[in-house]
Amino acid sequence: MSDQEADVLSTDPEEAAEDQAEGQEQTPDRIDLSVDISEAGPCRKHLRVTVPRSEVDRFFNKEFSDLVKSASVPGFRPGKTPRRLIERRFRKDVASQVKAGLMMQSLEQIGDEQKIDALDEPNIDIEAVELPEDGDFVYEFDVEVRPEFDLPEYKGLKIKRPVREIGESEIDDGLKNFLRRFGAMKPKDTGAVKDDYLEVDIRFLHDGKVINEVENLNVRMDKELVFRDGRVADFAEKMEGVKAGDSREVKAVLSDSIRKEELRGKEVEAVFVVKGVSEQQLPTLDQDFLDSVGCGDEQELRDLVQSSLGRRLEHEQEEAAREQVIEKLLEGADWELPPDLLRRQSERTLQRTIFDLQEAGYPDDEIRAKINVLRQNSMASTARSLKQQFVLERIAESEEIKIEESDLEAEVFSLAQRTGESPRRVRARIEKEQLWDTLGLHILERKAIAAVVSHAEQEDVTVELSEPTGAAGLDESVMPEEAEEGETSAAATEEDSTKAEAEAGDESEAKDS
Repeated sequence: MSDQEADVLSTDPEEAAEDQAEGQEQTPDRIDLSVDISEAGPCRKHLRVTVPRSEVDRFFNKEFSDLVKSASVPGFRPGKTPRRLIERRFRKDVASQVKAGLMMQSLEQIGDEQKIDALDEPNIDIEAVELPEDGDFVYEFDVEVRPEFDLPEYKGLKIKRPVREIGESEIDDGLKNFLRRFGAMKPKDTGAVKDDYLEVDIRFLHDGKVINEVENLNVRMDKELVFRDGRVADFAEKMEGVKAGDSREVKAVLSDSIRKEELRGKEVEAVFVVKGVSEQQLPTLDQDFLDSVGCGDEQELRDLVQSSLGRRLEHEQEEAAREQVIEKLLEGADWELPPDLLRRQSERTLQRTIFDLQEAGYPDDEIRAKINVLRQNSMASTARSLKQQFVLERIAESEEIKIEESDLEAEVFSLAQRTGESPRRVRARIEKEQLWDTLGLHILERKAIAAVVSHAEQEDVTVELSEPTGAAGLDESVMPEEAEEGETSAAATEEDSTKAEAEAGDESEAKDS
């Protein structure tokens, strides 16, 4: 093709599709097409689309008619080039535009006319689809769809609501956890004990071969150490007494959801090389410290801690109600979900859990430990979470529940209060990690659960304070390939948060104001 010819059709297929779509919006003539829909597995349908030759010719005719008016061909004045010459020279390029336009309009038409509740856009390789010289234009694709099921009866459920008093000992423990945020690390020469911090390098081995090494980690001595894909039980007990320069080998158990099937649930050796031991010195509750946290006296600080514990109790009550509701709603949800969908949704499920825990006021280290435990059972928990999502979306539709912009903004400010970040930074992090849809779904599900609970019969049941899990969580993996997957964490790193905040720019400032 000559340079002049290339200039005439410089638009790439995607731009051509956009131009075609704009033209079709102005002339909304529907395509006379046929669609055959068949089942292609759990939550998946196969579509075979047939566009008759008459429609293909109509699209070609429109493209060539427009091109005749604008084409600049050597030897002819603009608009005076014979159409047959235009068709011969530019047939291949126009065919690319026609194919893109036909596919875009036909897909939009299918979306409008067919009852297909798609979960995502169809994944079609446009380049691999061929537009024939003669005959009908046929293309096929699979699309993931929401499962079809009867909405369970969700009104009049019987729910038990756990209640208890927040005692002084619980406030004492809560105050200690609060003070840990301001504690200073002091190196020690004596052996490590529970709640001390270890600076370590870790070497993981299986059958005597090194499978991964991580360096320069700070680990709290707690009952259990939880990695992204494994855990060490009785960690504090096994590491008790270590000093700088010591090495100690313990067993780590891999999760049942790692990618290497032959190692799922297996034990590996974890060699901890201790580079330092520190104890945390909590700040003294003098007036200077109380002033720094905005409290006039110790009682006011204890009241704040009690208020925070109250929010956690409310979270526990909401979770108890949620679990009972979901258990009852999913009793008959025996429909299958495709593995690909489960894998894609697992990180979204974890992120929704992080939102829940942050709102309840859990500190980052506890959130990290809980998320790592969930991650190790991600496929099973994701399957349940997805079924929960589908059922709650149907309930939200039945109850006419909507998500407004004000709901999202209220959630941002709530997260900012719980995490100690500015609303702008929280908003920037959500924007950077593309979590607005996840946040909206989180709010929708919460509203749907609240609607179900409002229709339920609730009975208060007194419960005792449960023992703390005592787990320290690390954003590290035993198996190196597991670290390559999605990096959902309890909070963005300082560098990422700063970059995200800068990228949010004036839009975030405008919203805050």
